[in-house]
Amino acid sequence: MSTEIYLSGQKTNKETFALPLNSCAVIFAIHYCHLEGVILNFVDDEVCEELQITITHHALHSLNINFITQNAVPSLVNVCSLPVLVTSNSNLIRSGLCNVIRQITMVAHSLYPKEHFKDLLGFRGGSLKACAEVSSWTKLCELEFPEAIMSVITQGRLIKSNMVNNSKLEAEDSIELSLTKEIIILEQHLYRPPRIHNDDKMKRHLIQRVLDIWSDPVSRSGDSDVSTDIRICQRSGPVTGELLQPHAVIRFKIPVNNAEKCNGDETVSSEMKYFPRSNNRNGNTKVNNGKDVEEILQRIMNKMRIDDIILDHLYVEGIEMTVADLMLFVFTYHFIESIDFQFNSLKIYLPKLCAWFQNMTKMPKLKVAALRYGCCLEIFNQHFEFQNIYIYKFILPEVLQKDSDEDENEEESELQRRTRSKYRALKPELARVLKIIKEANIEPIAGEHPCGKDITLPWSELPCAIHPYEGGLPEKRALKKCQQLENLATAIKKIAQPGQTIVDFCSGGGHLGITVASLIPYCKVFLIENKEESLLIAKSRVDKLQLKNVTIYQCNLGYFHGKFDVGTCLHACGVATDMVLQKCLDSKAAFVVCPCCYGAVQNTHLISYPRSQLFQEANISDKDLLTLGHAADQTEVKTTLEQQGRYCMDIVDTDRLQYASEHGYDVVLCSLVPQTCTPKNNLLIGTLPTDAAISS
Repeated sequence: MSTEIYLSGQKTNKETFALPLNSCAVIFAIHYCHLEGVILNFVDDEVCEELQITITHHALHSLNINFITQNAVPSLVNVCSLPVLVTSNSNLIRSGLCNVIRQITMVAHSLYPKEHFKDLLGFRGGSLKACAEVSSWTKLCELEFPEAIMSVITQGRLIKSNMVNNSKLEAEDSIELSLTKEIIILEQHLYRPPRIHNDDKMKRHLIQRVLDIWSDPVSRSGDSDVSTDIRICQRSGPVTGELLQPHAVIRFKIPVNNAEKCNGDETVSSEMKYFPRSNNRNGNTKVNNGKDVEEILQRIMNKMRIDDIILDHLYVEGIEMTVADLMLFVFTYHFIESIDFQFNSLKIYLPKLCAWFQNMTKMPKLKVAALRYGCCLEIFNQHFEFQNIYIYKFILPEVLQKDSDEDENEEESELQRRTRSKYRALKPELARVLKIIKEANIEPIAGEHPCGKDITLPWSELPCAIHPYEGGLPEKRALKKCQQLENLATAIKKIAQPGQTIVDFCSGGGHLGITVASLIPYCKVFLIENKEESLLIAKSRVDKLQLKNVTIYQCNLGYFHGKFDVGTCLHACGVATDMVLQKCLDSKAAFVVCPCCYGAVQNTHLISYPRSQLFQEANISDKDLLTLGHAADQTEVKTTLEQQGRYCMDIVDTDRLQYASEHGYDVVLCSLVPQTCTPKNNLLIGTLPTDAAISS
């Protein structure tokens, strides 16, 4: 099967091309992963020239490329933000920079397993896996950092252009550029100790490998290396070394010369300092102080602690190189290129970022990819001289001033793979918010399902692969899932018209979308999901059922911008529910939505709370709504807080109902039947007056 990637870009002349930074990152990843056979379709999508980078034909000369217009892009691809990756004869389409680069890595791993490209996906394959809506780390790498870099590049271009136009171009003219907050956030992130997954296991492995080397007298003398995966760089003073990996190294340090005392006995540090001084080539002889090597090794083994090893923060996600490093390397390179390679000047302002970048240029495989891409790596040769007309200076923003420990904790969470709010609602706070709700005369209004009580589906008459059992659910959960699906699927069937497009957002394993596609074969159904594992389950079920009216998209909600007629989601978490509702309103589509995780509603770069004018005029803040959301998550049956939780859940959904009503929708807020099928059992059904009417 062939792989095609659609990405933004255009040819400016025979020698140069104009591309946005995300297209540059895709090309670099292809070079790194040796996927020159991938077909690259550059789409002239009229991106503003100021937001593009000029690259030479050298970066593309070995690639299979086409240049096409926007009208030539297939309709199923055109509904997504570029870049988009499509595999021939497949109903699965991937959109977004992180998804595309992760897939490039996985394709490369399947073709060249001995190259271990899968290691670039990080611990448990989690690097850049979460979408930007829930991960501040993904948002920084995919959106904020490239936008910040491009804004600084644009600044420099504008200043130089004005200087030329005003005839003020003189030797050693100074250009001042303002660095943005996002660049400084990454710089400060690199100062922090690395967060290490499963660090005990890794450190124990390192300890054992170091001891293996020191227990071998030949390797200790430096004439041999008994280990193929570890290298001792410094044997006196603090012992430093590198654990060799397929794509990079993990650098560690053991401060062995700190001769501390522990319960009146010498510590590991004072024991280990003897090893570098031994010149004896006989493995059984004594070292300088007369102690047997074996005896010392045993003492070290007994006393060595994992805390004795310090792991360096060499890469952006910690101690191991990931796809995030590949992406950020390209962005940073073009930034350095835009300031005429004045790397030493930049190091004064961004020392950690520059140290990371310089370390990356030393990685053999990355160096090969950089040369294929056309990077000028000679700038990092200390004897390299570059003739500059301008002198660059940088202005740092006043950001990230921490006033308290709480602020510091929040900052620590800013660059996590999955960002979660640390806010917790207290009883007095909830009482205050409920008082505001009461004084504003806000009351939820219960409606009825458009099908009344006739919401059952003939499961026995449907193909077996449609049943939730096929999605891997256990029997008890499958029964409840069937009841949930019946409520949503019957409402959708009541609304949808022949030939319309139905989108199942946050589709997971495809339970709802596949059921709807089977019940309503006269409609097209799109499944939108970001999680790879869930999508593969959905794809397997769709293929087994041979459903021709289903297309599956792996992308963030924000990257799907196609027109559709009915939008739905079953238990979209927190803010995702409101993103789905906003998508439906933007497309003037009907919606059937069952919310979930009310305590996860929080302001994002796309959504802010409260949603409705009614709640805003009542002076209900985003934190007030979050307080209600936390209480709304306490709806388990037969608990003391069940009634209060249900009321708060209804209030949060009333804000959503009012928001849609203010946009001209007729909206019903009802409950799933039976309510015991899930604690999160509210259902919002909305149509425009021109659609099939739903009595409220």
